[in-house]
Amino acid sequence: MRKTEKAFDPAKPLSNQRWEKFCQAITSGKSCAASYKSAYEDSSQRAAESSAFDLLRNPRVQQRIKWIQDQLSEHCLITKKQRLDYAFEVLMSTCADMTPENPIVQSWKRTRKTVGRGEDAEEWETEEIKICDKMRALDIINKMLGDYAPEKIEDVTPLLPTERAGLAAIGGALDKLGIRKKES
Repeated sequence: MRKTEKAFDPAKPLSNQRWEKFCQAITSGKSCAASYKSAYEDSSQRAAESSAFDLLRNPRVQQRIKWIQDQLSEHCLITKKQRLDYAFEVLMSTCADMTPENPIVQSWKRTRKTVGRGEDAEEWETEEIKICDKMRALDIINKMLGDYAPEKIEDVTPLLPTERAGLAAIGGALDKLGIRKKES
């Protein structure tokens, strides 16, 4: 460390406010490019994609991100990995593997019935096991892994004048009805 440099403390916000905003965005779960764009609002998507990784190589930024993540995990009752593991366990479980103590089991009902009378009577035992919804678990896993993230589709085909006029008419009608989302 040079004499003119101050000792770096990752517990304190970075002196560069944009770097700090980038670190906060990364730790809130945003992608690298989205985090960069939130800190550097005037940057293009292409610049954000390449510059974000450059910024991630900065040792102070890395230390600050790690410190924030450590603080968040200390206050979190269950980590993202634990939630993902639980959802995966729900998805992969079978009723044969279940016991009443399993955390996936929501209810366990054992019923004994006697069918018939006298000498022909038979004793039946049934078990009804209700476990967490597997489709819901799959949905949660997909969301956590970002499988539902919208894909950006760019159509660079130029519009014909009649198509432009039609879109303008639709936009005007939406404006009159107050339906169109205002751009900020």
